[in-house]
Amino acid sequence: MSGLGGRRTVLEGWGYASAAKGWSAPSPFPERLAVNDAVFTDPGVKTIERLRHGYGASWLVADTSAGRVSSELARFAAARFRSGEVTVYELR
Repeated sequence: MSGLGGRRTVLEGWGYASAAKGWSAPSPFPERLAVNDAVFTDPGVKTIERLRHGYGASWLVADTSAGRVSSELARFAAARFRSGEVTVYELR
């Protein structure tokens, strides 16, 4: 995603990292992964603010083929682009 968007990402794949020892390795950033997942599955003010201020996020990329995306996300972010199962949101 960072290569396509030309931006830093809060969380991206880690299977390529030497410490991962394989594609199915657990995340080396479990707390960041938990916040990231909660933003998409159960978004709330605290979670959105933590992602925004703690990790500097201003855009989200949601891919429903990777998992459920809560309709509540629309309370905190505006959909700016859609294509198939992917929606790009800008945090409000």
